[in-house]
Amino acid sequence: MGLAGNGCKSVPFEGVGVEPQAQARILDHPVVHATSPDLGRPHTGRMLAAAADVPGAIGMSAGLARLLGKPKVHDQITGSAPLAMPDCASPGVAAQLAADANVQLAAQSWTGSLSAVDGEIVNLFDTPLAESQETMILAPLATLQQLFDTDAVTRVAVWLHRDEDAAAFARDLSERLRAAGLAAEVRTWDDDRVSPYYTGTMAMLGSVVGFITLLVGTVVALSVLNAMTLTILERTRELGTLRALGFTRRTLAGLFVREAVLLGTLAAASGLALGLAAAACVNHADIRLNPPGIPGTIQLLVHPGPALCATLAAVLLPVVAAVTWLAVRRRTRESVVVLLTDAAS
Repeated sequence: MGLAGNGCKSVPFEGVGVEPQAQARILDHPVVHATSPDLGRPHTGRMLAAAADVPGAIGMSAGLARLLGKPKVHDQITGSAPLAMPDCASPGVAAQLAADANVQLAAQSWTGSLSAVDGEIVNLFDTPLAESQETMILAPLATLQQLFDTDAVTRVAVWLHRDEDAAAFARDLSERLRAAGLAAEVRTWDDDRVSPYYTGTMAMLGSVVGFITLLVGTVVALSVLNAMTLTILERTRELGTLRALGFTRRTLAGLFVREAVLLGTLAAASGLALGLAAAACVNHADIRLNPPGIPGTIQLLVHPGPALCATLAAVLLPVVAAVTWLAVRRRTRESVVVLLTDAAS
C-alpha cells in the first residue's frame, strides 16, 4: 500500500510486484491463451517485460490513471521535454498533467521511514474486480522492493499443470517447509481465506448448475423412457414372435438394452461432436460480456473438457439402459398370445 501522486494530488494505491519475464511466460502459456486471453493483459501500452528500456516502468489500472489525470502511456507521449512541477492552480493543469506518463509512488518503508520512487506508466489495464479498478499498480518486483526498502516478498505463487493436484501439493510443501524451519503458510487457489469472492461465486454457480443438471437429467430420462416405450409398443408382435421361438424375458431385455446402448453411444458421440463444434463457433465469434462487478468486458468462452464429456456419456448410457430395461420388462410380462395379437403393432 502507498500513495500515487501526479504532483498536484495523491491517491492510495495497492501495488503488486512481479518478475516481468515470469509474468510474460505465464500470460503466453497456451492454456492461458485458450481459457483467459484477456487475463492480466494491458489494453493500452506494452507489458512490463517489453518495457525493460523504460526507467521506473509500471502498469496502472485504468481507474487509477483517470484519477491521476494520466490517460496516456509512455509510448503515446510525443517529445522529450524535461519534467516540470505542474502549476496546480493553472486552468491548463489537466493538459499539463496529461502531457507525460510520470507519477510518484510514496510509501512507508519496511524500517518505518518515508520512501518514494518515480514511476513511468507503460501500460493501462483493467482489474478483475471493479473495487480495485481505481487502486491497482503492477510493477517489477525490484521497483517495489526499492520503494519499501526490503529484499523480501510477501507471497510466492506456484502454478501447477493440474488443479486437482493443488491440495496434495500444498500438504507436501507445507510439511517440507515446516521440516526446514520456515514459518510459511501454504494456501490453495480455492481456499476461501485466499479468494473468498471466487469460492463464493463458484459455490453459487455450482448450485445453479447442479439444479439445472438435475432438471435436464430428469427430462432426458423421461424422454428416453417415452421413446423406448413407443418403440417397444410398435414392436410388440416381434416380441411375441421371439417369445414363441423360445427367447426368455431376460434374453429379450438384454437384446433391447444392448440395442438401446448402441443407439445411445452413437447419439452421445454425435451430440458431443455437435457440442464441440458449437463451442468452437462461440469461441471464434469473440462474443463480449460485461458481467456485474467486473470493469470492461470479457470474452465468452466455452471449453467442455474431456472429463466433462466422458462424465456426460458415462451418465447417459446407464440411464438409457435402465429405462429401456424397465420398458421391456413391463411389456414382456404379457402372454405370448397377447403379444402376437396386439393391435398396436
